[in-house]
Amino acid sequence: MLSRQALAQLTGSLVDPQRSRTFDVRISRLRRILRELTGGEDLIRPQRGEGYRLEATVLEEGA
Repeated sequence: MLSRQALAQLTGSLVDPQRSRTFDVRISRLRRILRELTGGEDLIRPQRGEGYRLEATVLEEGA
């Protein structure tokens, strides 16, 4: 789970994540791209009032 504030810090953004829709727009675009690549699976889930969570199965190499 990453909060909007954590995303702002990790990306070096100067935009206040609480007052801007910038992250919502970027996450929306990323979600759309990932859905296209995974055949419709939604890997990024919004957590209302908290941030975003990546839900993906990680496979061990060679498995």
